[in-house]
This record gives sequence, structure tokens and C-alpha cells, in this order.
Amino acid sequence: NSTTELFEPRAVQTVTVRVPISFALLVLVPALPDLARALPRIQLDVVTIHRPADYDQPGSTLDIRFGNGNFPGREADRLTVERLVPVASPALAGNADWTSLPLLLVAGAREMWAEWFSAAGVPGHTGRSH
Repeated sequence: NSTTELFEPRAVQTVTVRVPISFALLVLVPALPDLARALPRIQLDVVTIHRPADYDQPGSTLDIRFGNGNFPGREADRLTVERLVPVASPALAGNADWTSLPLLLVAGAREMWAEWFSAAGVPGHTGRSH
């Protein structure tokens, strides 16, 4: 009934989103004030994940993942395009062959160093430190 809808407060809907920690810190958390203003009846529960296997646990309304969108049993929409960028101190980067340097690896589903070396024209580099 229209009168009831007019005077009764609408229920708050909870949306649980699982995201990588980096996405939560760099994108989602800064947007929370705007989201709260735009969607006042939505309670957003943010769950950060560390490993791809964490997505297999039940309990989220939606997931934000890094990847190509091929997630069996799930519908996927691209949000952004990822750019891989190596970072090093100027002293280290300027005086050494990148292929011989120790490489820091981030735990995850992909071997990003191998992708980066391939894109940089260094074929056959596994992305593993020697």
C-alpha cells in the first residue's frame, strides 16, 4: 500500500563484496562516502581476500577479481584494464640487467613477472629469480 511505503522506513539491504586488499585500499575505501550518499539503504560489507582460493568460500554478494573474466559458474564484467609496472630504486634499475636482479613476487594466481618480461621483449624469462 502506498501510505505504508511512504511512512515506513525501507529495510536496509546488505551487500557483501570480496575484493583484493589493494583494490579495497586504493579504489573502494576512498569511494565509500560517495557510495553511502548515493545508496543510503545499502549496507556494504567489505571482505578483503589474499589468495584466489578465498573466492571459493560462500558468503559474498559479488566479487571483484583480477583476471581475464574466465571464472567458471560466474558472470563477469570488466571494470578496468590492468597495467603491470615494475618498480625499483634508480640506483638499482640504472646499473643492472633486469633479468639478473632478485624479483619480488606477490602471492596470487598469476606469474606477473613472466608477463612483464614477455611484454618488454625478453622472451623465455620465467619471472623467477636466479
